[in-house]
Amino acid sequence: MKFVANKDDLLNGIKIVERATVVKGLQPVLANVLIETAGTNQIKLTATDFDLSIITLINANVETEGKFTLPAKKLVEILSRLNDELINLELNGSTATITSKKSKFDIIGISANEFPQVEENIAETDCMEIETRPFTKAIREVVSAAPSVAAISRIFWKWLLLTVTDLQELEKL
Repeated sequence: MKFVANKDDLLNGIKIVERATVVKGLQPVLANVLIETAGTNQIKLTATDFDLSIITLINANVETEGKFTLPAKKLVEILSRLNDELINLELNGSTATITSKKSKFDIIGISANEFPQVEENIAETDCMEIETRPFTKAIREVVSAAPSVAAISRIFWKWLLLTVTDLQELEKL
């Protein structure tokens, strides 16, 4: 796999999917972003923690097709420090080489075969359109009522009835 991408596009794409990675999980590949070519002019970035999966596409000049996983946090650290516009990424075995005008980084990754399968097709019946502002406001209000205990702070929503509980109180919106 080999491609050239705009630094800001690649960094922003990785920051978007990084939210679904797991830093200290049982499977090290869950801390990685799956980077795969999507034709000759796009790269698909995917991350999952099994509860949440995020996929985004960025524009890139693809020279050689392929797919591989690299540590999300490390990629963000490296790309944030680079000043150049264009970033070259090339896969050599289990190592990816990131180069720009003045910098070169080698990162060891994990094979894409170890990355969990992520469902991309969402049935039309599973979708609905909602306005962003009221939905965001509702999420903020329910999240602020959520307990700080991570094990039980889950938000359940069905047809926009949002609920959260700490097993003592039930907050509905």
